[in-house]
Amino acid sequence: MSTTVENLAAAANYLVRSSRCTRLVNEMNQFIKAWDEAPKLYAGDLQLLNPLIELGVSHKDKFDALLEKVYAARQVQADTRRTDYQKELMRRIRTRESSAVSLAEWLRGRRFTPPERAEFAAQQKAQWETDKRAFVERNAKDSTETRSAVQTFWHMVDMQLKEDLLHAQQTNPPPRPAKREMQAA
Repeated sequence: MSTTVENLAAAANYLVRSSRCTRLVNEMNQFIKAWDEAPKLYAGDLQLLNPLIELGVSHKDKFDALLEKVYAARQVQADTRRTDYQKELMRRIRTRESSAVSLAEWLRGRRFTPPERAEFAAQQKAQWETDKRAFVERNAKDSTETRSAVQTFWHMVDMQLKEDLLHAQQTNPPPRPAKREMQAA
């Protein structure tokens, strides 16, 4: 029994440190659901996760409880928190930029070419940066309120983009494809 507990602890610790934790947990849940039809276990480096799959097959409630502890441990571990924060931040930035480009395309009635898209995105980022600085100056009395003001600014931008894009999609026809330049033969 102690070997099983040690193996489960090793598997849980691996998940706590892994940048692929969410993907691995989803994959293990799929293995557990399909166990009766097609039992699967990991091989190679991920073989140490097999005791978790076996636990999930025999005691799903204990498996879920252990995963809750894994996620709780990930919340306090600095290096994974930083990695997860960076991923989430970059995802929000890409989504915001994509929404702004989509809105501009809907309003102008045609899609951007790649160079136009890059130019528009650069101009929009510069405008947002200027607006953000002005918003922070107006709303943050000291440095401790700056972070909150920045978060409020980005939330307002995201909500406005969402609202404007929805309105543009309801009132304008879909954008036409970008004009392709003729290449000399």
